[in-house]
Amino acid sequence: MSRRSALFGNTRNPENDFIKNFIEGNDIDVFYNDKITKVAPYKFYKCNIKTVYLPSVTEVKDWGFLGAQTSKIKRLFLPNLTTFSSPTKPFSGNQNLSVFSTGQRTLPLTMFDSSTLEHLILTSSQKVPVEGSGTQQTLIRSFLGSRTIYLYVPRALISSYEEDWGQDSGVLGIRAIEDIKTSYSNEIYGTNRVPSFKNINNSFIKDFIEGNIIQNFYNSKITKIAPYKFRINSIKEISLPNVVSAGAYAFDGLGTSSQNAVERMFLPKLKSPTTRFLSASIFTFNQNLKVLEIGYSQIPWGGLQYGNSLKYLILTSNSEVQIISGSTTRTNITDTLTTSTTPIFQRGEGIVYVPDNLVETYQNSEYWNPEGGPTITFKPISSINYNTIGKEE
Repeated sequence: MSRRSALFGNTRNPENDFIKNFIEGNDIDVFYNDKITKVAPYKFYKCNIKTVYLPSVTEVKDWGFLGAQTSKIKRLFLPNLTTFSSPTKPFSGNQNLSVFSTGQRTLPLTMFDSSTLEHLILTSSQKVPVEGSGTQQTLIRSFLGSRTIYLYVPRALISSYEEDWGQDSGVLGIRAIEDIKTSYSNEIYGTNRVPSFKNINNSFIKDFIEGNIIQNFYNSKITKIAPYKFRINSIKEISLPNVVSAGAYAFDGLGTSSQNAVERMFLPKLKSPTTRFLSASIFTFNQNLKVLEIGYSQIPWGGLQYGNSLKYLILTSNSEVQIISGSTTRTNITDTLTTSTTPIFQRGEGIVYVPDNLVETYQNSEYWNPEGGPTITFKPISSINYNTIGKEE
């Protein structure tokens, strides 16, 4: 049977430039989508998009827009946002953020740590206070820090905002939202007129960013995974046949609460990362993962930890794979994975598939079959039924 001929025959296949660039972490100028209503954790972590416009989003989950000092977001429009999970610094680390539009009813005191914010747009039909104890003028001064901004609010509320915000030297002016289109378009949108945004939308994009369950995702154009991109992901089956590299925590489950939905993952060309820390973080805490296919030539110590359900490991490397700690190859698998909870290494439960010509090498390897260690079953990759592997239970 062909390795992929029937496996993903009916899967969604969103082969478009946005998906590829978004997952790879390549630069994107604009992302506009009017269907997305919430942002799941880490979806815009270290965001590579300069302008994000999500007019229907009402909720942002933990770390949804965490910038980590390298985010490229310059303009972020969430005009109907009312709820976010992180009460402090929900948009921290966005060091390039200049324009922010929000529908929040209150402003957390430590909402931003960006010194580049120039234009704050508050779309609420009611006056929005800064949270905290003390007078609003004192809180506003703390909220602004060293920033100087223009504040945009509904015209009917300008006089009420002037009572507090108008007294602060950090506020260069209070402007009407209604005048952005005619007077301030260049400052807000970078053009002399309000641009006509192209709606980048399909069901995969919406479900992925919202964190909804997705049965499978296949994409043959993606060649790398940006850091954190599939962390706490909601996809049950992932096949990326041409991915060769992945960033830190790319598929991490974030703790032992089984937050990752993925059960089967096929990355046959994924090479071993260059650092022990990076490689050890990529697949940890995938407690629902049953099948993993990788092209690693070396597996880092602890790199598959807390893979409580992993029973089928497919190693496509053309040489015998070993496990390292730092730059040191460990004596044997019992020396390397004593803290791992994966059934294959702890109890010999499951199967390791290897290239056909290496089955005997693995079976006779003292490294993989040390005296007193678990008895691991090795089988040829050619015997795999990719349609059913991991689905038997």
